[in-house]
Amino acid sequence: MVRKSISTALILCALAACGRNVEPGDAQYPLLNKSPQRPLEITLVQAPSVRSKFSVHWYAENSLSDKCSYSGFSSGAPASVGYSITVPLLFSSSSGALHSKFAFDMYEPGWCLYKFGALLYQVGPEAISMPAQLIHYEDDPSLPNEASVDLWCFPALGSTQDFWCESISDASTQSPPPATQIPRLPTPAQAAAAKANGDKEPPVLVGPNTHSLVIRVHDARIN
Repeated sequence: MVRKSISTALILCALAACGRNVEPGDAQYPLLNKSPQRPLEITLVQAPSVRSKFSVHWYAENSLSDKCSYSGFSSGAPASVGYSITVPLLFSSSSGALHSKFAFDMYEPGWCLYKFGALLYQVGPEAISMPAQLIHYEDDPSLPNEASVDLWCFPALGSTQDFWCESISDASTQSPPPATQIPRLPTPAQAAAAKANGDKEPPVLVGPNTHSLVIRVHDARIN
């Protein structure tokens, strides 16, 4: 099914003379901001048995300009698509914890008016899932300086590399997605206990003054 969709998109793209998204070296690729003012320090508290993936997304708000868009597809139909970039969030180990950081204003707006779009997490195996939003940004200075968010993960069936990671509510109330282990994890009782313990559901709300984010990644088989 995935291969068929890709082949169909390539055929349609050829017929519609599709372009491509912005790439490093292009004139409209966003430039790094040398003096960012809105940094976000991230601490990842992750169960050793879980492997999770995170990325950061920026998009061109000035997507109506021909210089900031390309011919592509939206919901399967040919469309003008605004430039965007997604970069992996890399972590380093320090004092027994994992740390990373980026800035909401990490890139210059430039002609395309690049803006922070989302901090994403990979829901499941890349071949059959899409990233989901971990935080939601609003330009509201009254939002707290510190935030936290929880993900509950369980391994894909037959894989030691791929995990399904979801909010506690989604993971406990939805039927298991394809290629995951059964029975469903976490259980509704587990979800209730996690919420009582202060679990925060994604996407968590952050603002320009939010400078610290703690991401807690749980192994649903254990805790």
